[in-house]
Amino acid sequence: LGICLFVSLEIYIFAAAMQSAGKILIDLRQAAQQGQILQQELADDFFEALEQDEIIGGRVCVSLCVKENASECFQLRFHIQGEVVVGCDRCLAPLSLPVDTETVVRVCADDSFVQSDEDVKALSGNGYAYDIAWDIYENTLLALPLQRTHPIAECDADMLTRIAGAEDEEAAEASSN
Repeated sequence: LGICLFVSLEIYIFAAAMQSAGKILIDLRQAAQQGQILQQELADDFFEALEQDEIIGGRVCVSLCVKENASECFQLRFHIQGEVVVGCDRCLAPLSLPVDTETVVRVCADDSFVQSDEDVKALSGNGYAYDIAWDIYENTLLALPLQRTHPIAECDADMLTRIAGAEDEEAAEASSN
């Protein structure tokens, strides 16, 4: 995992807000005006705070560049790099997978843009404050392979035996009916 550089983020409420209920709030207008790339390293506690069960933990470095396009519309360019832990699809044991993805999210304060384009997200009534936590989670999840398995030799042998036994029992029940 590369080194994640940090810039001064006091006006963005970037890292501190993450501690409150899995949120990472930034002021989009201020971030766009500053023109800096915002960077933050997120770890297990970030994934645990979200209401999800796909990603068990991990450590990712998130870089974010915010630009204001049209009137009150913002382009958020994310670069997410690191490693996350998910359950193996075969044996359910923890599996570490690399993540390296770049995505763009569009956010507008004007509802007319949001209604005309389903790929645009709306700002809530909190001025220009926007919670990027779920965007980070979703883009991290989308960067993972569809099939998430260890090489067969690294899978939990005990769990594979239990699964095979349960499948044998189900097959026996099905054939007796």
